[in-house]
Amino acid sequence: MYNHTCCSFEEYLQINKRLVSRAHAAGAAVEAEVGDLPEADTATETVSGGVYTDPEQAAQFISQTNVDALSVAVGNIHVLENAKANLDLDLIRCLRERIEVPLVLHGGTGIDPQDLKQAIGLGISKVNVGSVLRRAYVNALQEFIRNNEISRIDPGSLTSTGGSQDMLYRARMAVKDEVIRLMELLGSAGKIS
Repeated sequence: MYNHTCCSFEEYLQINKRLVSRAHAAGAAVEAEVGDLPEADTATETVSGGVYTDPEQAAQFISQTNVDALSVAVGNIHVLENAKANLDLDLIRCLRERIEVPLVLHGGTGIDPQDLKQAIGLGISKVNVGSVLRRAYVNALQEFIRNNEISRIDPGSLTSTGGSQDMLYRARMAVKDEVIRLMELLGSAGKIS
């Protein structure tokens, strides 16, 4: 079932057709979404909204728009950190059978790694994990502030040198380490020579 608040399904089709035409003319790919991911609220630990991707509607959307990848709603949840989303693996299997473009999971942070591996085995080509990367960044900043008297450190050293006292550099390295961990966990490390 289509559930985008911006417009009707037909308008969404037309918007994406125009977008694909222009993007492909410029050599760019387009990823679109059919279905609607629920949204987690970290402060209240609640989840709201969401509509699973309908395979028939998704197949129709792909055939009419020619998008290059499709983000699907199959139990994944945006911004979920402290709980685990339950993926509908049968729905992923059904979507893979109906749709030839790569399938994408947004909300990967809240999915158990073993479930992610299964989803990848069933045809998920890309997993978005923004919340876990942002959390690694914030945690590295918090740790630095907690362990250092930042009022006694030159502000330039704190934010722009890349040296041992640069807390932003440390935060970026925490994100890098998390990306490497996830790539290894999900089997995408070492794929490019």
